[in-house]
Amino acid sequence: MGKQWLTGLVAIVAVVAVGGIGFAAFTTTAYINGSANAGTVQLVWWDGTQMTTPSASYVTCSATVSTTTTTNDTLNVGASNLAPGDNCTVSVTLANEGSLPATVSDYLTAASGPCTWYYIDNFAPGGHSSATLPETPQGAIALGANSQMTYTAYLGLYSGQGNSCQGADLSFSLNVTGTAS
Repeated sequence: MGKQWLTGLVAIVAVVAVGGIGFAAFTTTAYINGSANAGTVQLVWWDGTQMTTPSASYVTCSATVSTTTTTNDTLNVGASNLAPGDNCTVSVTLANEGSLPATVSDYLTAASGPCTWYYIDNFAPGGHSSATLPETPQGAIALGANSQMTYTAYLGLYSGQGNSCQGADLSFSLNVTGTAS
């Protein structure tokens, strides 16, 4: 009986092994198609909303918007006929026409002229000054996607400037940068 039992077991294992070779499984496959799209940050100055206010009747202030890289991306401000202590206030709308919220800051990139002037704005309440170059980015204001803010700045000549400032020309450049992360 021991041999027959062992022979029978070997026969069963052989049948299972042969049958297992012919065994097939049902399979199916699922697929994935993907795409991604990066959003945008687009800071622009809006035309038609500029307001200027001189600190004295003899001071002339200006604010215009022009295009350099994208639509309405440069705000040109000016103050003329300043005496020491005088300033111009400029208000204009800054918009993020992009699809992403941004953190907006600005920094002074260039300044020239014999006198010390100041430029105080929403981003730098302590002010930008011709004496602060090189300057690191100032402020960090959140500006949502497709939203706007009122940008206000004060451009002036510090009190105590001497005769060397009479008729002097001053110039400066600021970069306003929106960052989405």
